[in-house]
Amino acid sequence: MPLLKLSLLGILLIVQQTCQRDEDYAHKELLNTQWELASLRGEAVDSALKAPTLLFSANETRVNGFAGCNKFFGTYMLNEDSLSFSGIGSTKMFCEQSQELENNYIELLSMASHFVVSENGSTLTLLDTATPILEFRKK
Repeated sequence: MPLLKLSLLGILLIVQQTCQRDEDYAHKELLNTQWELASLRGEAVDSALKAPTLLFSANETRVNGFAGCNKFFGTYMLNEDSLSFSGIGSTKMFCEQSQELENNYIELLSMASHFVVSENGSTLTLLDTATPILEFRKK
């Protein structure tokens, strides 16, 4: 039942954001902004760990950030409300306490297919089809 509610919420977010866009929409609120991970699949990030981050470059289709233990990098593709990541790589340190967070974060990034930025621009939600999987707050 919670998964159904999350899926419906995701669909509503996509529809709402798509309907509100004007012709000049250029993802400005998404780019060149440092986003800090707040939750994975609805579960809050452990406050004892350093939160992963995400940064989309506006000049090129590069993405990078901190994954919980290592820095990561890759490319992204945006098209209206769809988003995908490719070529994700990272440095290779092992961090016992945050390795699980990092592994989950990188896996969920690769599953992202859509995004929604809140109306006030303070939150970014990545979705797998219509299911919210990662939620970020503007850092």
